[in-house]
Amino acid sequence: MRLMAALTGRAPTGTTVNSGAVLLRWLPNALPHASMEGTPGYSKIRFIDPRNKRNKLPVSHNAMLPGWPNELVESIPMNKFAAVLVLFTPCCATSAVADSSSAGFTVKLTYTVKASPAEVYGRFIHDIGEWWNPQHTFSGDAHNLSIEEKPMGCFCEKLPNRGAVRHMEVLTLTPGRTLVLSGALGPLESLAAIGTLNLQFSAVDGGTKLDVTYAVGGYLAAGMNTWASPVDSVLQDQFTRLKDFAERQAGH
Repeated sequence: MRLMAALTGRAPTGTTVNSGAVLLRWLPNALPHASMEGTPGYSKIRFIDPRNKRNKLPVSHNAMLPGWPNELVESIPMNKFAAVLVLFTPCCATSAVADSSSAGFTVKLTYTVKASPAEVYGRFIHDIGEWWNPQHTFSGDAHNLSIEEKPMGCFCEKLPNRGAVRHMEVLTLTPGRTLVLSGALGPLESLAAIGTLNLQFSAVDGGTKLDVTYAVGGYLAAGMNTWASPVDSVLQDQFTRLKDFAERQAGH
């Protein structure tokens, strides 16, 4: 289930949130006193009042999450930590994980969208800032996202002080039909991982059949499959938002 209500309010001392594999989007005054323990292979994360003496985010002896070193997290003042990334919690009843192992996993999604293939393709690549969930950004604002419509085009995000994030790179595009991008999304980019996102736009009665496949491979001591369910949840959220946006723009 979603934990948004719990995460946007204040929690009493000792509150524990058990939510599987979770990455939090921290806000300076949210959850002043809480702890969270994830699935095996994930560290316990404790939140304290940002007005504390150190004004830092303490974590346990292990990494905050696989591949996230303590020194990286502890070096960031909590009152300046606008957002790391994402809230990875299950949002949908049905898993779209097609396969998974310690070496990687594949997520497959299919949507019927009440808009033409050209429209759905265009909404994905040209209007990403209008439908992408801003919680799944580094900057907290999806309008900082852009995709260059060309081979080797950057799916990038602008950050303050001339900073930037390269989320993915365009490998193949046939406007209105196919789009293939390469990249390890979100926290996967800090791991020894690679991902390929394949989007197929097919005309069907009433609109477009959108087939989404995201295949991830790499090395992680706890197993890459520990990320399968969280990534599945995030992708379902994002592409449901794309479907809804495309249909609204098409007048449905």
